[in-house]
Amino acid sequence: MPIIANDKDDAAPKAQAVARQLIEQTFAAALTGDAAWVKTPPTVDAAILPKIQAVIANTKQLSYRDALVVQFAFWLANNKPTDITVRQEGGRSVAGWLGRFLAANHIRAVSDAFQNIGKNTEVLARGNYADFDDVLRWGAVATRTGAEIEAAFRFTCIQIAANARPVLPMPALDAGNLTFARMSELLSRLFALPSGGAFEQFALAALLHALVEQQGQSEYRVETKNLNASDKSSRAAGDVQILLGTRVVEAFEVTANDWHEKLAGAAKTIRDNDLSRLTIIARGVQASGDALYQELKAHGLDLSVFDLKAHSNSVVSALTRQSRANALRRLYELLDRYQPRVEIVNQYVGLLFALGVVEAAAPTNPEVSCERLSENLCESRRHRVTDLAILRASGPSKSHSLGERLQRRRFLHGQPTATLHDPGPWPTATQKVPVIARHFACRVHEVGLVTACGSQDGVRRRVEVDCPPATVE
Repeated sequence: MPIIANDKDDAAPKAQAVARQLIEQTFAAALTGDAAWVKTPPTVDAAILPKIQAVIANTKQLSYRDALVVQFAFWLANNKPTDITVRQEGGRSVAGWLGRFLAANHIRAVSDAFQNIGKNTEVLARGNYADFDDVLRWGAVATRTGAEIEAAFRFTCIQIAANARPVLPMPALDAGNLTFARMSELLSRLFALPSGGAFEQFALAALLHALVEQQGQSEYRVETKNLNASDKSSRAAGDVQILLGTRVVEAFEVTANDWHEKLAGAAKTIRDNDLSRLTIIARGVQASGDALYQELKAHGLDLSVFDLKAHSNSVVSALTRQSRANALRRLYELLDRYQPRVEIVNQYVGLLFALGVVEAAAPTNPEVSCERLSENLCESRRHRVTDLAILRASGPSKSHSLGERLQRRRFLHGQPTATLHDPGPWPTATQKVPVIARHFACRVHEVGLVTACGSQDGVRRRVEVDCPPATVE
């Protein structure tokens, strides 16, 4: 374990840096499965193990799980007995970074564990969660050894890493290729896929996010909610909302079904959230014709109703090509974060390749294709997360998953290629995009995009990615 200097003036900043590095290295090893201690899990004190497991398994209170990681890491960074019942100096910074790191690697996490359980006090063992308190008190005992803390820390990281979703990484986009026609085609084909409303809700949120960002109005922000969460349980005014500070200025209800379903609760939504108006985005609105206006007038409310594709296309037309790329990246984040189905994310990535909107570094020509993207996921865990040098490598200012950076490095270093069917002019495009992957059942089984081919020796097999056809209306 790294040992920090004894200089009291800079001990806290060094402990913070070392704690973060320990977390980074440990999760990298846990996700790739490289280290021997990952293959042979560490032995944790039997007296405390059930309580650690209980905290990890509590998916409704992830702040406590993430706080354990941070507190264990600070103990090890100090390299001496540490009272981890108290939040360490620099702990909030590390907790915020940890939330971003886990999310970037497709692991459910909170944005800042201590914002929820230690925002206004340094004392963490306060009687709110007995198992969590007991683990911290166990770790704070003066006779506790570094080996015991290290075993608990590694065990916790291994268990958390095991929950990483096997999703394909977001490829680098070719913004110059994101014309109105190509972007609208992409959305049309997404809306044609069955997703339980995921593509509809999160595409709208992503487009509005990009539009607000393009206008440079940083005081406004676009928020959405989990796909299956009701407006009441999430305390949201709508499926998508635009806020100014804490005030909702615009609310949108999005549905893949008939727009009439949203009318019943419109008045209550406006009243409960002190809105001046409400917008409904749905399918089949254009078919209502002029009768739509008469029906809305009868309700006496300022209700706007838009057809899903027409509204999306109007926002796309207002975006620059770079902003369209930002919208697509935001859509990936929302699909990964706010809905549970892995195949939904992977279908989206497959369409990005099929429609040729990725960078030349991740080519869509007949010579090179998404077999490498799939290979990153399927070959082994090491292809989802790479070494620390890649994480720290210069590149886009916004955070990217380690797997995404590994993907880019592989594209640039001339990995073996395979033939990809030329999709041809849309809409007569080939509907299946072949890819090459190494099949490991434990990683591929859950991925709807990639069809498993059964290989025990790790040899490359041809599999296919389904890209169902759609008709532009």
